[in-house]
Amino acid sequence: MNDRNMIIFIDFDDVLFDKRAFRDEWLKVFTSLGVSPEDSWALYNRTLATRTAYDLDLHLALVREAYPLLDMESLGKQLDAIRAGSRRYVFEESIPFLESLKQSCRIELVTSGVPRHQEGKIHASGLVPHVGAVHVVPPGGKKSDLLLRLSPAHRGRFVFIDDITENIEHVKAVFPEACVIQLARYEDQVRSERADAITTNLYDTIAVIQEYAQ
Repeated sequence: MNDRNMIIFIDFDDVLFDKRAFRDEWLKVFTSLGVSPEDSWALYNRTLATRTAYDLDLHLALVREAYPLLDMESLGKQLDAIRAGSRRYVFEESIPFLESLKQSCRIELVTSGVPRHQEGKIHASGLVPHVGAVHVVPPGGKKSDLLLRLSPAHRGRFVFIDDITENIEHVKAVFPEACVIQLARYEDQVRSERADAITTNLYDTIAVIQEYAQ
């Protein structure tokens, strides 16, 4: 494959980055400061109840409301330290995957979350030099809306890789000509019926991209 006009829009969390391992360490900070394990999970999950992206600002507001005596300054510093160590959570095949494709096509990250938190993770992960651009969709937004602004020159012919069914189906509905790949690493993930392909790792994803590019 050697098509510099081909563009790949790829997600960050649970595609290039082990969000589950990161989340577990993230929530340990809350419990270390006095939030019960049950509340740590419950408050975290409330931020995901109506959206596909973690909302850090909402999470902190919920914790502050439930635990008004919690040392929020210490919490913030410890969370910053976890975020600064994001490189530890990058999947081992992520950099080889990006490097194998970036010489033949353009790769851009399209991810969701509170920008300062998500951008902090991405920059600390060490992946920025391996992609052409980084785009962050705020909580409550749709990646398909962002792609409408990014993709006119490609006329909907691009590759989109994500792990979340809602994102897959929104993008496929708006861009039927795109190659939409769901990367489902975990057995408990809901599989999309509209994805062009479902893979479980990045190595298998390369073959799908190569076939689409022909």
